[in-house]
Amino acid sequence: MKKNLCCTLVLAAALGLAIASPAFATDLSRYGAEIRKAQVSGYTLTYTLIGVPEMNVTSVMPMSSYDGGPNKSHHLMVFVTGANGRAVRDIDVGYVVTRPSGVSDGYPAFVMDGGAGTDVDLAFRGAYTIQTKIALPETELVDSFVYDLK
Repeated sequence: MKKNLCCTLVLAAALGLAIASPAFATDLSRYGAEIRKAQVSGYTLTYTLIGVPEMNVTSVMPMSSYDGGPNKSHHLMVFVTGANGRAVRDIDVGYVVTRPSGVSDGYPAFVMDGGAGTDVDLAFRGAYTIQTKIALPETELVDSFVYDLK
C-alpha cells in the first residue's frame, strides 16, 4: 500500500509540473505578432495579429476552408489573463476597428484556444484605432489603442 501511495504521489507531482510548464500554455506565436499588452481593471489583455497568408500556413483550418470574406486581411486575437495568472475563458468579445479613412467596422469575436479572435480588414497602411469590449461574468472590460500598420 505504501508503494502504491508513493507512486501515486510521484505521478501527481510530475503531472502537476507538466501542466504548469510553459509547454502546456497557449502558444501565442502561432497567432502572429504580439501587438499590445495592457492592464485593464486587474486583467492582462494580450493582443496578437496575423496576416491571412501567414495564418494559412500555421492554422489547422486555413482561410480558404471557410467564408472569411474578401475584405479580411488579418486575424486579430485577444487573450485575457486574470490577476491569478490564469487564462479567463468565459468571455464575450467584440471589436470596433476604425480605418485610417475614418470608417469604422464592428466585428464580433469567437472564443478559441484561450482567446477571442476574428478576421478584420486592415488592407491599407496607416493608423487603425482598435476598440475592444470584453464581457466577463462579473464585469466588463473596455480597451482602446492605435495600431500603425506599416
